[in-house]
Amino acid sequence: MLNDVSDFRRLIDTECVRLAILKASKEDFQRLYDACEAFGNYMHSITVFDKEAQKTVVELDYKFHLTMCELSGNLLYPLVYKAAQEAIKQQICTNFVSRWYYNRLDTSNRDDIERFIRAHYDLYCAVKSGDLTKAKRITVAHLNPNIMKLPDQEK
Repeated sequence: MLNDVSDFRRLIDTECVRLAILKASKEDFQRLYDACEAFGNYMHSITVFDKEAQKTVVELDYKFHLTMCELSGNLLYPLVYKAAQEAIKQQICTNFVSRWYYNRLDTSNRDDIERFIRAHYDLYCAVKSGDLTKAKRITVAHLNPNIMKLPDQEK
């Protein structure tokens, strides 16, 4: 099921990224930036990666991607995303937790935390700047359940 959700998200998320580049307004980009900030601020506040922290991270990650769907300007994409919300959240949780533990991340190591935060900001910047190739690459890497380590930020 998780692979099916990953396939679904790869299709929907990359199309929403494409449409957001074409259609999003300045106000829309502010909403996406705010979603990045909410995720980043929470990640900076984590001192223990327990079940409650996992739940909050999943909610904030889902909200970021739902916002991207909304920025697409297609009314159906956010509805479909909401309909599949529980499966999507389970996939987000599984990917996040596996990456966290595979990489032996530690809440005291701020560099590890920054890597997770940066993925959202990199996607936001790519979409805002209109760089579809980069935005799609980031989206696919972010959603790939087989990639255990998030790619480092480009210099």
